[in-house]
Amino acid sequence: MHEPDLVEYFPADAAAWISETPLRAEYARLMRGFHRPVPWAESHAPSLEPDVRAELGRIWGERIPTEYRSITGFSTLSFDFIAAGAPVDMVAVCHRVCIDELRHTELAVRMVDLYGAVRPPLPREISSLPADESLSAVAQACRSAIVLSCVGETFACTELSMLRDRAVDPVVRQVLTIFLADEIMHARVGWAYVAHAMKTADATTRESVAAAVPLHIAGIGANLFGSIESAAAVQVTNEDPRLAAHGVCSQREEQDLYRAFIPEVLIPGLQACGVPVDRAAALAAIPTQ
Repeated sequence: MHEPDLVEYFPADAAAWISETPLRAEYARLMRGFHRPVPWAESHAPSLEPDVRAELGRIWGERIPTEYRSITGFSTLSFDFIAAGAPVDMVAVCHRVCIDELRHTELAVRMVDLYGAVRPPLPREISSLPADESLSAVAQACRSAIVLSCVGETFACTELSMLRDRAVDPVVRQVLTIFLADEIMHARVGWAYVAHAMKTADATTRESVAAAVPLHIAGIGANLFGSIESAAAVQVTNEDPRLAAHGVCSQREEQDLYRAFIPEVLIPGLQACGVPVDRAAALAAIPTQ
């Protein structure tokens, strides 16, 4: 019996934007690193109803620019770390995150192809992190780490864990497992830096970091909940129960998860790191709709 090799499991050349230069081989090596292969041949996609397959293709298409755009966010965070004099291991792991996000983009592309959907174009805009020139470099790095890792990536771990555990399609389950394993490290980058910085931070720095926490909660909440004026930033939820077996939850489930995440994970975690978070203000920042 033929035993598929790693190239067959994870070609790392599905994306149309790969060059035809010698760097292509090195890129493929980076994309195949760190994880067990994905059993692509075992996908349930061919047996799905056309409407389910189309919706799953749309959802994975939404994830492509989101994952790709994350590269610029963590690149910015690495600059903040350097400016704040962060230890080099934290800077190094921050750059590893950028490679992980490229791998996630590759996987999302492969999922879109699997469901027969159209790949969206890659975004060209640069994600920006909230910045305040009046802050010290350490306070700015802490704020960036909190919004990107402690809130964004840590909540992503919470949601991915739920989606992975309910998925029955072996391909979806393994892809989400890869995402989750990486996101855990992406979250740890922020938590590790904040805990490190708070050990020597003065009261002014602590207070300035804590003051932004409700803003971060509200900002990411707006992306998940949307508003009267605009829809949620990324539409990766669906109310159809048939999609649950393929790593999709409803918008209400996602919102309820976020409402629980803030008081149960984020606030106590930041307080344990030494950030004097105002619990009442943080809870009040969670969208209510």
